[in-house]
Amino acid sequence: MKKAFRIITLFVAVASMAFITSCKKDNENLIIGKWQFDNVNLSITVDDPEIQAMVDQFINGEILLLNAELKNTQLEFKGDGTYTLIDEDGTNPGTYSIDGDKITLDGDLATIKTLTKNALVIEMSETLTEEDDGMDGTMVMTMEYTRL
Repeated sequence: MKKAFRIITLFVAVASMAFITSCKKDNENLIIGKWQFDNVNLSITVDDPEIQAMVDQFINGEILLLNAELKNTQLEFKGDGTYTLIDEDGTNPGTYSIDGDKITLDGDLATIKTLTKNALVIEMSETLTEEDDGMDGTMVMTMEYTRL
């Protein structure tokens, strides 16, 4: 009985490692290709309700501007760990790496919220401090793309 339990435990451990490794590899392979910008969402959360109301008004305008500015932007991820940002100003190369649901773009860490054959959603979070940003809180930006 102990031997059977050890064999089952070993099998589960090996299967789990294969699953984790394949998920990482799936994300690395699935992201390769050209992606068209669709939408950006931005939120800033602070503790002070009065400041929050002002921030919300500001953000609504910024979201409209960002969506208009990024409307024709594309990202092209290549299998060699490089990507190209393509916009109306030209092309800008960069590097990326993926570890599970984390993606690092030119040194900036983000989370892959969705990655399918047709949809890519990347979320970046930043902690705001009074010293650096003039208020304490959290900023979250979510970028949505569709595969071309």
